[in-house]
Amino acid sequence: MKNRRSMLTLTIIGFCFAGVSVFSLSRATKKAQITNPPAAVSNSRVNHVAAVEQMGPRSYITSPLDLEELTKNADLIVIGRVAAIDDKGLTLEDIAGQRVEAERMVATLNINRLIKGHANEPALSFEFLIPSTRLNYHEIKASQLGMYFIRKTAEDGYAVVNSDYPFIIAPAKATVTAGDDLDKVVGVIGLFLTEPKSSVYERRDAVHILNSARTDLATRILKQATKDSDETVRLQALCALLKRNDISMLDVAEDILLHPAPDTEEYLLTNLSAALMDIKDTSAIPVLERLLSSSNSRTRLGAIMALRKMHSSEGIVGLVAALDDNDRDVRYEAVIGLAELTGQDSWRPAISVFQADEQHYLEHWKAWAQTR
Repeated sequence: MKNRRSMLTLTIIGFCFAGVSVFSLSRATKKAQITNPPAAVSNSRVNHVAAVEQMGPRSYITSPLDLEELTKNADLIVIGRVAAIDDKGLTLEDIAGQRVEAERMVATLNINRLIKGHANEPALSFEFLIPSTRLNYHEIKASQLGMYFIRKTAEDGYAVVNSDYPFIIAPAKATVTAGDDLDKVVGVIGLFLTEPKSSVYERRDAVHILNSARTDLATRILKQATKDSDETVRLQALCALLKRNDISMLDVAEDILLHPAPDTEEYLLTNLSAALMDIKDTSAIPVLERLLSSSNSRTRLGAIMALRKMHSSEGIVGLVAALDDNDRDVRYEAVIGLAELTGQDSWRPAISVFQADEQHYLEHWKAWAQTR
């Protein structure tokens, strides 16, 4: 998707039951990333929609899920079920740097299992806010089972750590593994990917959540998930591995991208292409160069952006080859990559300059390649 101000602004959102994956490339910032809004509540049925734009109030943007941050900032991490919710009325609160109106709610939670911290009673009450401007993905409801992230307040009470993510899915009966707090949380979520009775929605949700935990245990569980019976679980787990620069299964990603099954959802291939951009391991260069032959421009763009960001002389062959790509965005990334690698700043054009005289830069770098 092109506009007058930028070479490329591509935003494709795939709703995969477990959450939303976004492939967003901006020439203005020269950054690309996949982000995942909150996971859907376990047992809820979220309709699958591919390639639509996320719409919501502009005054409040839901933050990305960060399991490590939630775990670190929680005084209590509790698996339990909400027994009751009381509405305490409207209040003005500072949320995400804005003063907004919100409903102040108090939930009573029956504790099944403590993951972090100590509780003297089998139940506790905690506050949470529902901002009037929020597109509420993760609403707490009576009887809701989950893993709750709770902090102590200055008034010796309790409140959720993050109103966007007051809880995540959790099994009613969880075995807590040894390790630090984050590994305990990761281990509980990983149970959904090993328990035969887990629903496909729970397994997709689990992959989405584990994507935000950069630990060895999470990586091992995600590798297991690439063998799941559900294609969405497999491919999103593969995306999560590539995004953490784990290329142990890059050959699998290569085969999928070069020879996609006819019934594979387009958004899954888009997400997998976007995940290539987070690869930093230079041993992946041969695969990335082969992916430049893909018929899909998004795959070629993901591969060339990875090569550009590596700043490795081993990637020159791929960068030079991409100068002849039939997609202008791929050609631009090749030009920028060569300029950054060689330190030729005068041949590193801004987007508008490149658009105005593309051949000038392409000819320079082709001539450079012949004489190097």
